[in-house]
Amino acid sequence: MKRIASIVLSMMLVLCICITTAGAEEAADRFGKYEEPITITYLSTDENYNSVSSYDPSNPSRASATSNEWITGISEYLNINLERIVAEDTTALNARINTSMASGDMADIICCSKDMFYTLAENGALVDLQDAWDSYEHKNMLLDCLRPFPDLLKVGTIDGELLGFVYSGAWFNSNGVLWVRRDWLDKVNMEVPTTIEETIAVAQAFVDAKLGGDYTIGLGDVGGSFRDFYAAYGVVRDTWKQLEDGSYIYANTQPEMKDALLALQQIYASGLIQSDFAVAGTISDEISNGHCGLFYGNATTAVMCVKTNIAYDENSDWMMYYIPTLDGERVVQYGTGGAGRFFCVTNGCEHPEALFKMLEFEMTIRYHGTEEEFKRFMFNEDGYEMWSLNPFRNVTPCDYDLYRGELVRDGLAAGLTLDEINPICKGQYENALKAVNGDRSGLHHYLAYAIGFGTLYPELLEKGYLYQGYNGPLTENMSLYQSSINEALNSAAIKVIMGEDISVYEKAVETWYASGGQAITDDVNAYYASFK
Repeated sequence: MKRIASIVLSMMLVLCICITTAGAEEAADRFGKYEEPITITYLSTDENYNSVSSYDPSNPSRASATSNEWITGISEYLNINLERIVAEDTTALNARINTSMASGDMADIICCSKDMFYTLAENGALVDLQDAWDSYEHKNMLLDCLRPFPDLLKVGTIDGELLGFVYSGAWFNSNGVLWVRRDWLDKVNMEVPTTIEETIAVAQAFVDAKLGGDYTIGLGDVGGSFRDFYAAYGVVRDTWKQLEDGSYIYANTQPEMKDALLALQQIYASGLIQSDFAVAGTISDEISNGHCGLFYGNATTAVMCVKTNIAYDENSDWMMYYIPTLDGERVVQYGTGGAGRFFCVTNGCEHPEALFKMLEFEMTIRYHGTEEEFKRFMFNEDGYEMWSLNPFRNVTPCDYDLYRGELVRDGLAAGLTLDEINPICKGQYENALKAVNGDRSGLHHYLAYAIGFGTLYPELLEKGYLYQGYNGPLTENMSLYQSSINEALNSAAIKVIMGEDISVYEKAVETWYASGGQAITDDVNAYYASFK
């Protein structure tokens, strides 16, 4: 019996050692590290190109775009020697791609625009990534990108081949809210508007009371298009709307556009909107300087003009709310993000799966790394934000700012200390803590993350988002007509808002369809029909 017990004990010890060893190996290899070093060349622009403070040649951790802590980390964690080829701008990037395509000496991986992606695909220069995607076993964060953007792989698929991987970004950041100065509401003894009619009444009251001085603006829009105003009428500007029969229509041509335009015409005639409203961003200075207390924007506006106004006026009390509607009921909010850039792997690359390994590595370190990894890769000892040096910078699941916002909101509710909060949102949480303790210098992050991304946006996500309605290829008709006919349609909308008859827009819609719009509409519907 003792001998049997001894044998069993020995077997258990061996098993424990094996399990421990396997666990250690698994922990050490979270991303599929290559057994032998490989070299991958990578062509892209450098988003830090114009930032003079980004690089310090005397500091190895951020010496340059081609030599920094992230490049070193890719080598250590993946056994990949990443050789970056940096183009000055998009024009230079496209020139390099065209030259290398002609010579046959192409970089292994390229990050390029949508139109260049299709050019590369049409010239047979790209590898089908489907096998590399299917066989990669460590793609936790990559699958997380797929969750809020189910068409992620479909968008890069041409004729049944996965030829490009979408540069997924924080697309939900652009979803609209209504920003209101509550201190101004108190002065006119009014409530937060939930309908368009109430919004107009509040705007008029702010102007009449001259709460922003003689040049008080009643209603503003940071983007200049009043996109969220149109949404109250069921129009999501600049997207493709799916109709009940499954077909798609360009939203700007919807009949409901006319009702929205006539309402804006009335508001403009009442002097509640800036005369140069159509110039995107013009309202930002007026918000900063205290001339506007009611405007459409998004949560990130908190860290821009709202932040400036908070510092400028110690009495300003800003808050964001759901956008007003015709009847006060909630409407679905809409994201405007879409597939603008792609990662491509060229035919000469022997290891196409390396793309997915590097993307997985960077996203995991940024969002779920250890405290030591966060200190190493996210912030330099001199305080520089190292995350910006990512070779694949800002690739992220579309809703990850919502995730960080929920961390900030829940951390405040639980009373977490700065050391207890997830490092991914430490800077935002530090400012939010300042805000709840009465320090207005941190209020911008409290509003953006605890209120916007943490409270409003997750609920909007549950209601459903519409991505930029068409993420398919740029067809010949789009290349020929899209820019000019869309510009003419938008110009007609501005004319109506500024006082011209609605027939101007009706005629513009007819012209849009006759001048290439119908052909583009047919292309869009053909694209979606191909997936049925």
